Amino acid sequence: MTKLRTGRTLAAAAVLMASLAGCGGSSGHTFVSDGQPTPGPVTTRPVNSFEIYLQASADGNPLFADVYGLTLNPLHVERLTSGKRISTMDADGEHVVVASADSDVGDRLGYVGDGGTVVDIPGLGRPEAFAPAFGRDNTLLFRDPIRNDATQVTGYRFFRFDEQTGRKTLLTKATGMSGPFPMADGQLGYITDAPHIRLLIKKGDRLVRTLSLPDTSADFFVGVGFAALTLESSASQFNDKPTDLVLLDLKTGKQRTIPGWHPICWNPDGTRLLVRRTADEGNSQLALLDPAHLKAPPAPVGTIPHLVIYHGSWVARHR
Repeated sequence: MTKLRTGRTLAAAAVLMASLAGCGGSSGHTFVSDGQPTPGPVTTRPVNSFEIYLQASADGNPLFADVYGLTLNPLHVERLTSGKRISTMDADGEHVVVASADSDVGDRLGYVGDGGTVVDIPGLGRPEAFAPAFGRDNTLLFRDPIRNDATQVTGYRFFRFDEQTGRKTLLTKATGMSGPFPMADGQLGYITDAPHIRLLIKKGDRLVRTLSLPDTSADFFVGVGFAALTLESSASQFNDKPTDLVLLDLKTGKQRTIPGWHPICWNPDGTRLLVRRTADEGNSQLALLDPAHLKAPPAPVGTIPHLVIYHGSWVARHR
């Protein structure tokens, strides 16, 4: 659960939206350029040369996902890691940060390096931690587990890390809570699951507001004025069986269900949502959803064959 793409410039977003126009056409049947199965070898391109970064699996197994880079015009995907078991990720245009379970000591945070490696984060190392997200101020947010062997209860510590200063700040401690999710105006969101699923919006130590969320929701992607959540089937494990998405109005708390689509990421200015059709389990049919025009169906972008996409990060690039 984590994505915020609101702190990017409108000019850069306009460039990306212009390049997106024409991808896929009205039929939505644009494929990767070579039309071959997606996995392929790790790319030789620099990691920071893509528009969208994806946590995805060629086997349709979220426990064995890797990172892929996507370009829009033409629609093309390349593999950035192999066998790294990526559970969560984010990108900020310079770095792709991941929680990777490619060792026997649990998920560890690291940057994706050229050639498919996962490397230490300067000043932080590679701690056992989860759910990395880049904040609007270019700091890194994440959480790490606190295990109580006596009670078998796992709690979490939530941190902010500033690579420029090397400072790691403890934000809060809690059990039954996920996050933090960067939001507008320096606010952070946390999701708690007891007694019901709720979004807690905080600024510093002050609780700004609380919003109710669907009990079957997973994932959390923040845009401008809206957040997107995934609805899951009862048989879902590790978010592998999404059914629909929910748009949450962050001002009013009103919810709108969009049947048959799964949220991937917001565009750089946070106004359009890249989504995947849930009915196609082995491929990724992609489209773009506009919250301001929900009477229109999502606009087709294209299909990536033999790849199931779970999450993404869409970054603005100045050209």
